[in-house]
Order: sequence, then structure tokens, then C-alpha cells
Amino acid sequence: MHKIKSMCFIIGCLALVIMLSGCLQKVEKTPVNYYVLEYQPGSEKPELRRANNTGKNLEVLDTVLPRTYDRNQIVVKENFYKVKFLQTDVWATRLRDAIPNLVVQRVKAYNIFGTVSRGEILDKEPHYFLETTVYNIEKIEGAEPRAYLKMEFVLRDSTSERIVLSHKNERSVELIDPSMIYLVQAFNDMIMEETDLFAAKCNLYFSGHKIDEKSLATSASPMARYVYEEMFASETVNDYGELMVITKTQTEEELRYTIEELDSLNSVISTDELVMGVPALLRPGRYRVIIGEMEDLIIPVQILPRQRTVVKPNWGELKIVIMDESKSRVRMGYDLWKKDAEGEGYKIYSGGMVSMGEDEVGAVDKLWILPPGSYLVKLGGGSWSDLKDFATVALAEGDKKTLTMIVDPAAEGNVLIGAGVFADEDIGLGSKRIHRGAIHGNISLSSNNNVDKKKPTSSVSLAGQFDNSIDTHELIKPFHFTTRSIYDLGLNKTSNQDLIFSPDDYSLKSVLMLYPMEKKKFLRNFAFYGRMNINTHFFDETTYFSENKNIILQNAEGDICSTLLDQPDLKTKIAFYPLRLKEGTGLTYQINFSPRAWTSLRVGYGWLQDYNTSSYVFDKTIVDTQTGLSYDRYIEEPNSSSKGIESTIIFSALNLLKFVSINSTLDVLFRMGVPDHTYRLENENRISFKLFRNISLDVKFNTFYDEAEKPWMVYDYTTFLRLSLFY
Repeated sequence: MHKIKSMCFIIGCLALVIMLSGCLQKVEKTPVNYYVLEYQPGSEKPELRRANNTGKNLEVLDTVLPRTYDRNQIVVKENFYKVKFLQTDVWATRLRDAIPNLVVQRVKAYNIFGTVSRGEILDKEPHYFLETTVYNIEKIEGAEPRAYLKMEFVLRDSTSERIVLSHKNERSVELIDPSMIYLVQAFNDMIMEETDLFAAKCNLYFSGHKIDEKSLATSASPMARYVYEEMFASETVNDYGELMVITKTQTEEELRYTIEELDSLNSVISTDELVMGVPALLRPGRYRVIIGEMEDLIIPVQILPRQRTVVKPNWGELKIVIMDESKSRVRMGYDLWKKDAEGEGYKIYSGGMVSMGEDEVGAVDKLWILPPGSYLVKLGGGSWSDLKDFATVALAEGDKKTLTMIVDPAAEGNVLIGAGVFADEDIGLGSKRIHRGAIHGNISLSSNNNVDKKKPTSSVSLAGQFDNSIDTHELIKPFHFTTRSIYDLGLNKTSNQDLIFSPDDYSLKSVLMLYPMEKKKFLRNFAFYGRMNINTHFFDETTYFSENKNIILQNAEGDICSTLLDQPDLKTKIAFYPLRLKEGTGLTYQINFSPRAWTSLRVGYGWLQDYNTSSYVFDKTIVDTQTGLSYDRYIEEPNSSSKGIESTIIFSALNLLKFVSINSTLDVLFRMGVPDHTYRLENENRISFKLFRNISLDVKFNTFYDEAEKPWMVYDYTTFLRLSLFY
């Protein structure tokens, strides 16, 4: 019995080993790519080939490389001091052997020496040794990636060990093709080009020609001109330096500055506009940085080759936050005044500014870059000398401050309650709200052609809107969940109906996004999304007639379900129907034009369901030939569902010209599985003009097209004055 148990245990272990080995075999390893440097016959320059060689023998020694480059991995330089080694892209042969092998073949092709060898046993000792050193062979990353080579050739007399000729140069090639094959090809070509230069120098040397810069520049020899143009008349991008202008305050706002290149007489050679926080590649030399709202900060800088120059801030940084006692942001106008250094009082520095409001999702606080000094922030216009609704703040070099102003937006007199400079954590400025809510009151005029293409109807309405949204921001990284609930309810009077309760519309839009590559510079705005939209209403809808009518009700199947005589009204919709659901999943990418303007592109697979129980629409008027009575026929809209490829474009721009905000959504569903492959298009546009504090003039224009429902483009236009209260 014991033996049987032992055998079972052994068999079980063997089975486990076999299973594990099978699993391990399924693990996919990242393949390693091997690259070689290879001579390309026919790429030689015919003008460098000698008719008769010198009769001298040459031995080419192994190439010397620093430890950084004397390895199998291809080297990538991320900046001047940071490198990385590619683990899956490696050299098939050590460079110390591969490079001299190329050089030997190139030099042989130009017939300069009697023999060219790589250490082979020859009948005669070599007259010269050729030593090659590669100081750099790397890919340089950046806005314009480049392949870079720095190499030296030394021709040494074998008897005296005296250096008779040397050639040292560097060159780079822009990598217009991002592939590794193109990079290796660029290395190969640059080594050959440097060997060509060395060969040309050898020809000049053995011909008794001087090889200094002055002699080459004045020589009539084509070979001398070739060496001069390649060595002295061209720039190498790797000689450039970097400039960094950064703020101490963290901000998503794109701050720009002006850079001017100067000559020896301080005259401006060139001018460019750059972005703070982004390294700029510049030629070595003298520059000046012009920064600030009024471009009143001028900083001289010196750019050195292969060095990063970081500008030391001679300015102060200021954020102005205006909020009420509940810590809700308040959109309010203000002016910025600066203390007059020559006399008493203040001078206007910048006027007509507007703070960020609570409903401006996606906007960021303005960061002021200011010269050191004392400043006064005045609310509501007027002069600093009014001595009301103001606060002062002093800025020294290197300061970063947030001036928080607490106001009562509804106050009839002074609106300022208090002000001071606080750290973000003191009053919760650094925390982001998850929930935002607002109540809007609207007075609107509208028209639409939803019923009749050529006979639009007009209406006036008094409506309220309850707007609530949840945004998780960075709480559940890498996920980002947003949901927005909007309920419109009001009174409406149209041109052909009595006063009714309308609108009655509820929508819920929820989106969950996953950012898998948020740490990648160019892919951090790429995400997978899943969304669900709900649209319905909560009360029955009744159509009132100006005169009593006879009604025929026809269900979705085409059967007459009811005939009603002499009716003053008709219930055309019941609570919750029509109910429209939309779902979708796919890929999205957001393009940020600035912190206040962005667009989002979505492509995926979508579903759509329309539930229309007891939802009737007017069809036509018919006459009973027997009784002579006329009837208005109302047809129940059928339930429907569809699926297909969905594409969505969302555009948002906040505080354009300081008072205009635009939100636009274009949503298209290309149906699949239907014979005619119809599509459904929905476009929502809203433009908001901020007039005063919580008052705005809003324009809403929506379009809808679905041939399965109506054979024309349906529009819905509304203009209304809106009063908003945020909570």
C-alpha cells in the first residue's frame, strides 16, 4: 500500500512537471533583432581613387571605443547626460571589429596604399598603422531624432611611431524614418563618409599639400575644396545646446515666451516663440529671453554646446482665485494694478481679466508671470483709489503665491468678504471636486421643423434645469469616470397650442475611460472607453387642440386600436416613453490645443435602442367616405434597435475672448446588419456668452438625421437668457 502511494506521488509530481514545462514553453519572449555594418560596393567617390598607389603598406588596427559604446546594445541618448541601451536591438558583431573591416575595404578601393591589411601575416612589415577611435555612435532622441557619429583617424609611422596625419570629425543625420534599419544604415553611411574624408586627406598629404583650414580654403584643388566644405563649412546639430525656462508653480496652462538671438553688437539676428517647460534646441551663442504678460522681463542667456541652460527666474508667480464662502469658484472680472516705483499709488498693469467659474470644467487658473513688486487686485472695475473690493500682494524674485479672494456674488454693495495668500492645502485649493451641481433658469424663444419641413413652429418658454455631474479626475487612475445628469422642466406656449408643461426631458451620459499609457508623452491622451446614454421624460405628454377633433389611434403593427370622437386633447406620450438608450465601446484620443480648448475623437462599436410604448405621432388627416367625418390619424412609433460602427467628435473651448464658451458634439452611427446600411447623425452645439456673474446668453443648435425616421434633416434651435446658481 505504501509503495502504491509512493508511485502515485511520483506520477503526480511528473505530471505537474510536464504541465509546468508546457506552460513555460508557451511564454513568449521578446525577439532580439541583430544588425550588421556592411560595405556597399559602388558607393565610392571616383575622384578620390589614385591612378598609382604610394607603394606603402598599411595595417588597420581594432577600433577603440569608450565602455559606453563598446557593447552589443545600440545606444540611445535621451539628453546630453542620459543614455539607455536597447535590449532587443543589438549589434551582431562587436563594433571594434566591424568598423575597421569597413575602413579596410574603403581604403583599398581608393588605391592609396600598396597593401591594406587587418593584422594578416604579410611578406613585408607595414609602413603605417591606422588607428581609429569612435567617441560617439548613438541615436539622439528629441523633437527631431538624429543619428550621431564622432570619430577619429590617426595615421602613424610604424618605425618612429610618429603621427603623420590625423582626422577627427563629427556628423549627424536626421532620422526621417523612425525604423531601426534606417538608423543602422545612417551609421554605416556616416562611417564611410568619414573614411572618404580621411582618404582625401591621405591623398593630399602624399601629394605634399598642406591640410590646415587656411590652405584648404584657398586651394584650387577639387579634393582640397571637398575636405574644406565637409570639415569647416557645415554645422553639426549636436553642437547645439538646450534652453529650459520653467515655472515653480505647477500649471497645465501653456505659457509662451520670446527668444531673441543676438550677434556680437547685441543686434537681433532671429526671433522665435517657445513654450515654457519644453526644452528648446539652439545654436551656441548669446540670447535674451523675453517673458511675462507685458513682455517686461528680459533675461540674457548664454547657450553652450552640448549643455542645458536653465533660466534662473527673476520674476514672481501669482495665481488669483475668487470663490464664495462655500469654496465654489466664482467667475468675476478684475483688474491688476502695480505699485508705482517712482511715486505714490498704483498704475494699471492689466485690465478686463476674468476669473475661472465653477462650471468651467477643464479650464485652469491663469498663472501670472510678473516683475517683482507690489500688486493690487481690484474687483468689479473702477480705480484702485476707490479703496473697496481690493487686495494687495507683494512678489519678490522666485516667489510663487496664490491670492484667494472670498466674495459674496449677490451682494449689492461691496462683494469682497476677505482675502489673503494661502497655501493650497490650507483652504482645499489643491483638492478637486468630484461632484458639481447647478440650477439654471431659462427664458427662451425657439423654432423647429420637426413636424413639418416647410412649416416650422415657434414657442416661448420659462424653464428650469437641474445639472449634476460626477468626475473622478485622478482618484482611480488609470481609470477616469464621468457622468452627467440633466433634467429640464418648464412651461411652454407655442404658436398653435395652449400653455403646457414643457420641456420635460431627462438625460444621463456616463463614460468610463482607461488610460493604459498615461506616462508616455505622445500616447498619454489615448484611452479605451465605454459609454452609456439614457434619454427619457417623467410625465405624460398631452397635445391640446384649438378645436375638438376626431382621432384614430393606430399601433406599431398597423392595426387600429382606438377611435375617439370630438376630443379636445390627446395623450401622445406616457411617462418614461420614448426611452432611448445608447451604448458604445472603443478607442478615443484627446487633442489639447490649449488648457482651455480641446477635441476628443472616438471610434468604436455602438448600440442603439428606442422604446416607444404608447408614443404616438401625427400621420395625416383622413376622411371617412361613408360618414363624411374627418379623422386625425396618430401612429404609434415602433420599437427599434440597431448596432454598428460609431464615430464621435467632441470639441470644447472655454473662455474664448474671456466671455465665450463653445461645446459641440457630432455623433454618427453607421448601421450594420441592415440592407440599406443607413446611418444616424446627431449634432449638439451650445455657445454661451457670459454677461455678468451668473447670467449668460446661451444659443443651442441641434441637428438630427435618420432616414429610417424622417427623410429630412431635423433641427432644433433655441436662444435663452440663463441665470445659474452653483452648489
